[in-house]
Parts: sequence; C-alpha cells; structure tokens
Amino acid sequence: AETRCMEIMLEVNRPEKRKAGKSSGVWAYVSEPMTLQLLEACPSGAWRAMIGLCRWAGLRAGEARRLRWGSIDWDRRLIQVIPTTAQETTKQRFRTVPIQPQLYDLLLREFDRGGSGPCDGVGQNTARDAGIIILRAGLTPFSKPLHDLRKSLESDWLAVYPVLDVVAWLGNSPAVAKAHYHQTLQPTLDRVTGRISSPLPDRQAERLPSGEQVRV
Repeated sequence: AETRCMEIMLEVNRPEKRKAGKSSGVWAYVSEPMTLQLLEACPSGAWRAMIGLCRWAGLRAGEARRLRWGSIDWDRRLIQVIPTTAQETTKQRFRTVPIQPQLYDLLLREFDRGGSGPCDGVGQNTARDAGIIILRAGLTPFSKPLHDLRKSLESDWLAVYPVLDVVAWLGNSPAVAKAHYHQTLQPTLDRVTGRISSPLPDRQAERLPSGEQVRV
C-alpha cells in the first residue's frame, strides 16, 4: 500500500498538472464520515490527533506538530496557536481556536499518552504519511491531504459562523477564504430553493458531490 501510495501521490503532484506559481484551485472536501474513516486508519494516537486538529480545528500541519499540551485551555475549550517568529505575518500570528466537542474528546483521550504535545511522534514527511493513511482508509488520494482537511473545516464554519470570526480562528483573511476555502453546502442550496426550511445549514452536512476534487 505504501509503494502504491507514493506512485499515486507523485502522479497527483506532477508539475505539468499545475500552473507555475499558482494554486490549482482544486481540492477535496473531506466529510465527517470520511474523517472518521481516516481516524480509524491512523497508525497511532499522535496521527489521530494530527487528523483531528487539522479537520476539526483547522490547524496547519506545522502548527499541529508544534502544539503543546500547555497551549490547550481545557476549561474554556480553546487552543492557543503561538507563532514561531517575532515578526507577525498572516501565518505567524497568535490566535485562539475553539475546540469542538469531538476534538475535545479525542484530545482528552490522547492526553493520557503523555509527551509534550498531542502530535508527538508524527514524522517530518506528513504529506507522504497522510497519503498512506488515506489509502488505508479506502479513500481516493488527494494532493494536499492535511491542507484539504483544514479547508474542509473552514468551508463548514463559513456556512454557519460570521466570516470575521472564522478567519480569525483559521488565521487567514476573508479574501483568501473566499478564493481558496469556501464551498457551497447542499443544505444552503436547499434553503434557497425551498426544499428545506431550517434556519441554518448543518455545518457537518455533505457537499455536493462529497469528497470529489472540486474547483473553486
């Protein structure tokens, strides 16, 4: 499986399939059932924490790897993302992220493992290892596994919460969120067309089509 994963990941990331210097604009939405499949396929608690932090808190892979237990406020259910440089940039900025109930439960279970942080033990080549986990889960590989988890969460939250709150939690801007992170929820379309009358879409609802490579 590992060898086949590398072949697929190399094919997905072939330079001629991308425009130089630009994002392809194509990414995979990872639904809640798909996330649970990934968690089942993880080889360790550290990797379960990595998947959970990227999908349910929107942390970047490096932020998740650097996260320490002391940066989690268990009482207020918040994660503090601490920059690694003194110079503030979009990606290097202190922020707090709310902990969703399913992530809180996952982190609480992993806390008993000890170590300095939830992702202790995750190696440097996270993209390769995440690709292997995707194949073990029986899912179709996508080119940026952990970043697509983060994008999926932001797309969920943008359907429910104020955009300025969401971009503050995720550490980007409204313009970036609009261009690269947002997908339209099927329940949102159903509300507009009158097929359903709920006041807000379910943030964990499936996309249409769920899990496919989509263009934004």
